[in-house]
Amino acid sequence: MSCNLIIILNSSNDEIGMWGLIDNKKVIDHGQGKPPIAHNIYDTLLVLPGQFIRVYPHKVSIKSKRELAQAVIFSIEDKLAEPLGRLHFSVSEDRIAIINKDYLTRCLVKIKNMGFSPQKAAADFELLSGINGSFLILDRVINTGNFGNAVDSAWSEEKNTIDNIKILKSIDCSLEKNNFLNLLQNEFTQKTASVLPFKKLAFTGLLITCFIFVFISSISMETRALKKQALDLKLKTEKLYFDTTGEKANGKAVFLTRKFISKGSSNSSDFLRLSEILFKSVEDVSGLSVNNIRFQNKNNELQLQFIYSSFESAGKIEKLVSENGGILTTGGVREKSGILVGEASLREFRP
Repeated sequence: MSCNLIIILNSSNDEIGMWGLIDNKKVIDHGQGKPPIAHNIYDTLLVLPGQFIRVYPHKVSIKSKRELAQAVIFSIEDKLAEPLGRLHFSVSEDRIAIINKDYLTRCLVKIKNMGFSPQKAAADFELLSGINGSFLILDRVINTGNFGNAVDSAWSEEKNTIDNIKILKSIDCSLEKNNFLNLLQNEFTQKTASVLPFKKLAFTGLLITCFIFVFISSISMETRALKKQALDLKLKTEKLYFDTTGEKANGKAVFLTRKFISKGSSNSSDFLRLSEILFKSVEDVSGLSVNNIRFQNKNNELQLQFIYSSFESAGKIEKLVSENGGILTTGGVREKSGILVGEASLREFRP
């Protein structure tokens, strides 16, 4: 049996509250805060606060997974307090879990930026269903069960606590039995240890993809200037990748970006210039990250979704893009689940 790294998040600040390394049902290492980076080689489970997740039963019986998901979502739509587009749904044969997309993305990005790549994620109350009743863990009170819940500790008088070792073993037991609903489905599916839209890392992957695409195109075009541009961008990209991950850039970063870039052919020169403008601008705005990137062939523009650290950063990125030779057209910045999100399109300035 391989080792499993369990990471449990706080609900108040999305930081890691507790972690444990389990080998053959034994807790061989555990602690609070960030785990040792050496543990990132193990399969990782992310335990999310139950306050942000709702699980409902369903009785829909359809063989097709896609049709099943659509039918189940329709059956509980009247229970949703948010538009469907803002929610992520995970479906099993008998239940459906709902979580805000932005919140899930933010948590995964934060963990990835620490050097860890969860292959699975689930609600704390479901993973701890092997422990009956309610108890206090970190900054919340958990009512366990497949359809349980969690509340902020300030909203409950519950004082009962469980030993951390017992908590970690109980989660590992659920992991072994695979009797929980994995939230990393569909667009969040983890096929390898390095997938998923992690903003800064995905942006790095975009630039690496851009380099490979342009470099190959430049060979056939026999354009020395374009080769030099591609080489310069490659060096910058590899540096950013190393600064972000602590590892040497490799082909996995290319796979990261396939979720964000349209598959059609594109003008390599425009793609290179726009990526260079974005590269220069984003790295100068503290806390700004890129959640979604797509190259639009027809209009020769990058379509983007930013996650801003503040409303002021939206104006700053526009100014920097302009200074670097681009035109950034931004939509409205909206606040959702404590984060600021906004769409934008980037074109090259041509007088």
